[in-house]
Amino acid sequence: KEYSPTSLTIRLTIREAIYWYEDYSFEFDDNSRTLTLYKYYGEDTEIEVESSVIKDGISYDVILNGGVYRERSDLASIVINQGVKTGEFCNEMFCGCSGLTQLDLSGLDTSYSTDMSAMFSNCTNLTQLDISGFNTSNVVLMELMLNGCSNLSEIDLSNFNTSNVTSMSDMFSGCSNLT
Repeated sequence: KEYSPTSLTIRLTIREAIYWYEDYSFEFDDNSRTLTLYKYYGEDTEIEVESSVIKDGISYDVILNGGVYRERSDLASIVINQGVKTGEFCNEMFCGCSGLTQLDLSGLDTSYSTDMSAMFSNCTNLTQLDISGFNTSNVVLMELMLNGCSNLSEIDLSNFNTSNVTSMSDMFSGCSNLT
């Protein structure tokens, strides 16, 4: 089947109850009207994530699952458009994306997340990161969040609410350029 979201075409193939959305493994949830992206398998190195898709005339919100871009060292740029959500777990979402030089997360809604552990771990080419728009009020785990981001020299955490965080161990370990 083909479905038409706002700007691209989705081709679905059933593989062990998980579908493929462009270059992602994913699943639709008709009850919550969400499309969860589990893992990126594509060859593009510059990615833009839309906030919704249309299936059978109904809009579905896009949710990024933890580990969706994990260990993709070939990725150079990721832009998350306004309204894209994370699920409860966004741990390891960009972990090991050592080729990333641009990461625009200004549109990412993290209000549902409880686990941000190792989210940016070993993103060694990032020099700046603005995550001031993150809603962290429900987050419990932030351990290793920025571990190994050795070229990171600027980070904005000004709006972080860490009142529920139980572990921040090694959150900035290996961030040798932060001042």
